[in-house]
Amino acid sequence: MIGSETFWVKPILGAIILVEMGEFELISSETLLFEEQKTPNVHRQRYVLNLLNKGPIFIPLNDDIKKRAQVLNQMGIKPVDALHLASAEAASADYLRSDRLIVSTNRFS
Repeated sequence: MIGSETFWVKPILGAIILVEMGEFELISSETLLFEEQKTPNVHRQRYVLNLLNKGPIFIPLNDDIKKRAQVLNQMGIKPVDALHLASAEAASADYLRSDRLIVSTNRFS
């Protein structure tokens, strides 16, 4: 279990440091909150939900985001990932950070 937690924590800490330095702005979304509430690890869930509540921008799920997510899904992106990406696009985010990688939202425009 420690290994999987370490895998998750290291990239997230790097992103948090960049947010705290003012290099990036944290954007939260209804999709992120929904997904994190399903996380079985209570410590991770509490930490991430607390972090997401600090974000100055919150993107609620709406019909435009759902429609865009369907288009992205047809391009081969998994449904939940498509919702994350569509939410990031709605926020005019330059990048989307996941547990494993950073994606430029511009490459799907």
